[in-house]
Amino acid sequence: MDEKTKRLAFAVLEFLQATHASDKVADDEKESLDVAMQCLQDVFKVDLDDAEQQALFSMKPASLMSVFDVYLKTKAASDAKARAVPAAAVAAASAAPRNVSDEDKKRAEDLKAQGNKLVAERKFPEAVAKYTDAIALNPNNAVYFSNRAAAYSQAGQHDKAIDDAKQAAVVDPTFSKAYSRLGHAYYATGRFQEAHDAYAKGLELDPSNKTMRQAMLQAKAKLPAVTEPADNDEDEDSLDATPRAAPGARGMPDLGALGGAGGLAGLLNNPNLMQMAQQMMASNPGLARMAQQMMGGGAGGAGGAASGGAGGAGGAPNIAELMNNPAMMEMAAQAMSNPDVMNNLAGLMGNRGGAGGPGGN
Repeated sequence: MDEKTKRLAFAVLEFLQATHASDKVADDEKESLDVAMQCLQDVFKVDLDDAEQQALFSMKPASLMSVFDVYLKTKAASDAKARAVPAAAVAAASAAPRNVSDEDKKRAEDLKAQGNKLVAERKFPEAVAKYTDAIALNPNNAVYFSNRAAAYSQAGQHDKAIDDAKQAAVVDPTFSKAYSRLGHAYYATGRFQEAHDAYAKGLELDPSNKTMRQAMLQAKAKLPAVTEPADNDEDEDSLDATPRAAPGARGMPDLGALGGAGGLAGLLNNPNLMQMAQQMMASNPGLARMAQQMMGGGAGGAGGAASGGAGGAGGAPNIAELMNNPAMMEMAAQAMSNPDVMNNLAGLMGNRGGAGGPGGN
């Protein structure tokens, strides 16, 4: 193993040793550090206690942490400088389009091609620099801002990508890819509504772009479901059209799927249910009398059968009229809470097929 690698391993071990001696690690966790240090010494063939190796590899009086601090400060300064360059370029591009010579246009295209190659090689900072140079030569080309936005996104610098994508749309409002870049950057930062809106704008410009449409749907799926308040008039119409079950009918099963009926009102107009009700009234004179009373004391007995048109034993009243009576509908709702009635109804609905079909003969 080469000397540079051993020096790095030795520096890591010194850092772990200093951490072990500090109060940053709980006593019950120091054993894990001991094991880690022993494993590292075995792998890299170094020994913290060896005086010769200490002379060769030790960073003291410096430390790995101090070197890391220098790196962080350098990176912060570099990032600040990088942020200043795009800001200046954006400001320049925001001004009125300037005349660009053919030579500068060609040089800018060459720089863009170099940037594209660097992106393919995943050298994103270098690609950003090439696109920045291209923008400086020709700030009238939205593609350069769009490509730099893509490079920023690949590097995880999504806020910068948002700025560049917006600027690309300013330079050329008809450039759909600017909105695709913008949507991607918004999505990556968790701003799903903005991402959805950006993709939607891009699709207005390029309706056949399947990739952008799929991205918009993905952003939409991340949005919380919004239930819009119903119109008051619609509420009133719905309430007027829907019979209310009596308090005793709470917990009644959903009947809307039985026999294709549309809720309780549909069930009461179902021929199979009407037949069952006919049979119930024929076999239960008390129920028939109750129905007649709710109808206003209509004809009963044998005479009622003749005048009602649907009479049966016990003088059951006209079933079609009963089915349209709100009071009878409420009584039917109560009946539906009876398990025996529900079983009979389910049997009827299961045997409604024609000859040769389900439930047929």
